[in-house]
Amino acid sequence: MTAQQTPVRCVPHSSSPDFEQWLQRKITNPINKRTTAEVVTIPVVVHVVHNGEPVGEGTNISQAQIVSQIRILNEDFRKKLNTNGYNTHPAGADIEVEFQLAIQSPEGIPTDGIVRVKGNKSVWDTPDDQTLKALSYWNSANYLNIWVCDLDGFLGYAQFPETDVVGIPQNGTTKNPATDGIVIDYQAFGDTGNVKTPFHLGRTATHEIGHYLGLLHISGDGNCPTDDYCADTPPVNFQTSGCPSPKPLACDGVEAQIENYMDYSDDPCMNLFTEEQKQRMRTVLANSPRRNFKNSPGLQVAVLTPNNASIVTISQTQHSLCTQEIAPKILLRNFGNNELTSLTIKYEVDGGNIQTFEWRGNLASLDTTTVALPDTQVSRTTHELKVYSELPNGNADSQPTNDTKTQTFEVLPLNELPLRYDFTDNTILNTLWQINNPDDSETWQPTTLAVQNQISANDAMLLSYFDYPQTGALDYLISPLLDISNAQSLILSFRVAYAPFKDEDLVSRDGLKVGVTTDCGKTFITAYEKYGDTLATDEAVKENWKPTQDSHWRTEKINLGAWLGNSQLQVAFIGVNAYGNNIYIDDVSLTTTPLSTNPNDFVRIAPNPGQGTDIKANLQLPTVVSTLDWALFDLTGKKVRSGKISKAQFQSFAITNAQDKQGVYVLKISTSDYNVAKRIVLY
Repeated sequence: MTAQQTPVRCVPHSSSPDFEQWLQRKITNPINKRTTAEVVTIPVVVHVVHNGEPVGEGTNISQAQIVSQIRILNEDFRKKLNTNGYNTHPAGADIEVEFQLAIQSPEGIPTDGIVRVKGNKSVWDTPDDQTLKALSYWNSANYLNIWVCDLDGFLGYAQFPETDVVGIPQNGTTKNPATDGIVIDYQAFGDTGNVKTPFHLGRTATHEIGHYLGLLHISGDGNCPTDDYCADTPPVNFQTSGCPSPKPLACDGVEAQIENYMDYSDDPCMNLFTEEQKQRMRTVLANSPRRNFKNSPGLQVAVLTPNNASIVTISQTQHSLCTQEIAPKILLRNFGNNELTSLTIKYEVDGGNIQTFEWRGNLASLDTTTVALPDTQVSRTTHELKVYSELPNGNADSQPTNDTKTQTFEVLPLNELPLRYDFTDNTILNTLWQINNPDDSETWQPTTLAVQNQISANDAMLLSYFDYPQTGALDYLISPLLDISNAQSLILSFRVAYAPFKDEDLVSRDGLKVGVTTDCGKTFITAYEKYGDTLATDEAVKENWKPTQDSHWRTEKINLGAWLGNSQLQVAFIGVNAYGNNIYIDDVSLTTTPLSTNPNDFVRIAPNPGQGTDIKANLQLPTVVSTLDWALFDLTGKKVRSGKISKAQFQSFAITNAQDKQGVYVLKISTSDYNVAKRIVLY
């Protein structure tokens, strides 16, 4: 939340009729209608996603700020006397729900319920939901996950609960356990530290947990008669802003319930959940998946026993996807209450030969260490690696359930040359070919074009930069792994189509690069790079452009001879976004056919004889020439056209309006090493 913006309290929430019918049936069940309920405690883990600041500064909020938010939740949900959460409203309810920072992690070790992780973005938005939550997550069946970050435009948002009935249609995001929880802006979390008025009393978390437990905004996010399915919250047409006095009127003429936590009022105004809101939340807690925390380990004291070693994770299986040598690494933790000095670690691939490694060291209780296991060779296919430990300190493991980890990994197949792909078979995308989309937004995608002057449609790959505002973003289309160990020549060819976007004087400069990697994508060396008008194959336009005829395409050829001598490589087509217009590629080939060293083959005129007065020439030089001179002569020896080409090798060039006459001409090509003459007939 920046200083300049006025944030919206929350993302609109709607409920499906199927969910409401399910919930109403549960509410009317006598077991859910008791006036006094068992107090439910919810274990909380707070994931602080910061920008690298010291603890207590900026987005890396202090423990005191986190603890203040937990206190506020308990005051609000328990309607505690002599706190901001107390009210005397006749419909006011004690929800009988309490919150506690988790005291045991999913791994079974003591915790303060706070996880700090440096994010890969400085500001987060709702489309980043999965990326944000993947940075740090605890099993949502056992913990309420709260992510605190610099949230753009909103104070917070929540994942709505779902039913326990298979087949009831619901919003797809409500069924994703890995995103379940709430997200809060760091300046609206708690009431101390880095908070900002008027959202400085911790009511954003109260509001979002209301959604997490099934509550809607009191307006129902619509005009009357839309409501929130709670009869004791008067229906309103809009969310409250600020703390208005006198109170506005609801649709039925009574005072609007601006003090309700599910309105948009400023924090100082809020202090109310109603009895019917309590019924909804308590019913969700009792019946909805991932809302019953009675047996959560987060509420239980971790008990450490002696001689308990655990393989926490397999942190590495192989050096790269391209090599057949695997080099497993594991993260080992001593879960025992005594020092760990020895351990037998075994691993096997696909249930085959067992490799044994005897670890020795001094690992204190709850400490971790990374262990590199011996290398081994595998075939080029998909495999399962199983790693397990035995005999910590020479004794039987007191908790063997955490001794084993398995992980699936793949070694890419090595493909022979030539490579040819016209994108007709989409099934090999993300199998043999790979698409790397770093920002999880628009990326390379297959498309079918209805091309003029062709009998059938044309399959190609598209980068939709017309609808892609993330300027500077890179997107990679990476070829299969190719065996070039015996290649004598490497010529890459592909077709490209692009028209820049033009709006008045603004013309976009989207780019296309070809990168070559010999280290399985760790680094790419640029072999080709064009932008804007240099890349263009058609005039700039204001519309969402696509090629509609053969003349909108250009064939590019690149000599990759600099990579000869390597055993394998991959080629990547890398789009560079300028929020301009669409880039298309098609008909990729990588061949080993040697280039001719006969000067007569260095330039090709097609067609020849040709109709009209224009001449099209294509260069096919064996090496790059710093400067190439060309000149066109008629049969009298008069020079009628001439020009130069820098860094010449595979360029195509046109000689237009050759004297505006038909007849016979001679095209002469000259470099420092050779001269070539071609006879041309125009009719």
